[in-house]
Amino acid sequence: MWDRRAETDSSTNDSSICFVHGLTGNRTTTWTSRSSHGNHHDPFWPKLLASEFPQARILTYGYDADVVRLFDTTNGNGLRGHSESFLWDLCNARKRDQKRPLFFIAHSLGGLVVEEMLLRALEPDDEHIRAVATSTCGIMFFGTPH
Repeated sequence: MWDRRAETDSSTNDSSICFVHGLTGNRTTTWTSRSSHGNHHDPFWPKLLASEFPQARILTYGYDADVVRLFDTTNGNGLRGHSESFLWDLCNARKRDQKRPLFFIAHSLGGLVVEEMLLRALEPDDEHIRAVATSTCGIMFFGTPH
């Protein structure tokens, strides 16, 4: 699921930067600094990045990263299911701008989801799907178990 709160205006973008959270995280709290004072105005890192790169489209991707259900193959929420959902969601979000350079910032399990999604993007002959992989210019992994 996409969080559009961190997304900038798509009419002036020159790249996309997508944040993907890790195990037991979510698309908001993973990327929010937690001050010792519990301030409700703690910085949301994707918004900070948007101010530094005003021409970039900033996205956060969320999925069910509950450790209890993650490896349950019967419900489809495993790594394979998350990566397939991510690929389809990303393709849908990039319909008008399939060649826009794409960067990922991934934490923990999110890095594995990104890797698996990119491998899946290379499989089909569908140019729209392959564009996700061929447009990827960089990935920053934080605590990803390679």
